[in-house]
Amino acid sequence: RIREELDCIQAYMNIIAIRYENKFIIEIDVDEGLLEMQTPKMILQPIVENAVYHGLERMDQGGRLQVTGSIDAHGDVCFQITDTGKGMDPEQLASLQAKLGMASPEPAPDGQPVTSIGLSNIHNRLRLLFGEGYGIAIDSQFGHGTTVTVRIPKLLNNRKPSEE
Repeated sequence: RIREELDCIQAYMNIIAIRYENKFIIEIDVDEGLLEMQTPKMILQPIVENAVYHGLERMDQGGRLQVTGSIDAHGDVCFQITDTGKGMDPEQLASLQAKLGMASPEPAPDGQPVTSIGLSNIHNRLRLLFGEGYGIAIDSQFGHGTTVTVRIPKLLNNRKPSEE
């Protein structure tokens, strides 16, 4: 359920608050009606972890992380994970977006670090479960932060994702 995903985020942020002495502010604003809906496990928390590690952790001053969730105009569930971190330059963003557009991530050349596996994994899992119209999208501005949008179908209590 979505409530359980948000509980995982809150537990992770409690650890981060201790580790970084409350350097970051987190806001979670998810429509109450979504909390009991079904969602595949480990969809949101890894994105929050990426936001902290790649966006906020390397900043000199604290930053803000916002998680929102609502039903969009098409009736799908949309989450946005937004950080006020360092953001990505246009080349980094284009590279990451291209990787998300691939059916499966390409292996890194020998000696090169493999990057964005977590986001690719989430995106591909959602597309396999729900179809091409679902997954994640990323927008970022260098120096201003990054937003990751997660789109999944509205899953009612009596219907579970086949991934359990």
